[in-house]
Amino acid sequence: MNRKWVYGCLWSVVLAVGFFCSCRTGRGTLVDLGGGLSCVGREEPWLCPEKLPEGVKPRYGWNVDSKYDLHYRVWKKGARYLVEVPVSYLPARCSVLAHYTGRNAFNDDAVTLQGAWPNERHTTEELVAAPREYFYADLDEVRYKRLFKKRKLRNYSPFEGVRMQSSAEVDWSGAELLIDVHGRSGAEPVRIPNLRFWRPDRQVPHRCTWVYYCLSPLRWVLEVADIPLSLIATPVGWLPDAVYEPLAN
Repeated sequence: MNRKWVYGCLWSVVLAVGFFCSCRTGRGTLVDLGGGLSCVGREEPWLCPEKLPEGVKPRYGWNVDSKYDLHYRVWKKGARYLVEVPVSYLPARCSVLAHYTGRNAFNDDAVTLQGAWPNERHTTEELVAAPREYFYADLDEVRYKRLFKKRKLRNYSPFEGVRMQSSAEVDWSGAELLIDVHGRSGAEPVRIPNLRFWRPDRQVPHRCTWVYYCLSPLRWVLEVADIPLSLIATPVGWLPDAVYEPLAN
């Protein structure tokens, strides 16, 4: 029997078993070289807070002791609402290796190796230091009222499919300022939409340089290669889990 054929069958069985076990347990290691390369030459918009005035507490702040919060401004124009979305453009970050630990991820007391490398998120200091830009979402009353409700699993974002406009693109004639709130000063709280919860910055377009487009063919190749690499990395990731978790917990 051809030895290469035997080795091919053995590897297929190993990958199939790894894929099945990963789906069943939720444990897996994701290799995303294509995603990592997609960050080269690309900038992403992130919701950008402003430093609060002295003595003012955050309303929907980054945390209870945060000195920063979003500055909320909303204009009403006829039956429509213009919601201001402050963002900062920062270089994109994508994890090339992510490890998931299944059910243990939902156990607050469990110490696991779950995580991603590198970290995709930016710090508040990085966001505040970057130039702040403003975009505006033109919403009808139904979408606007949805901003005040708690999001459920199947609820679509009120910003979904809405084109974000720059200030120069907005027709401000007849627009009346409805909300201008930055933090909670102790007065009667104003009911405002929770932009951080609904993440309108995801509708703001990314900015890409010519380098990003030149690397597109290589990125597509890596996206395909990521599939077998992830299947191979998943059973390898089970070994440190089996050693680390019993000792750490």
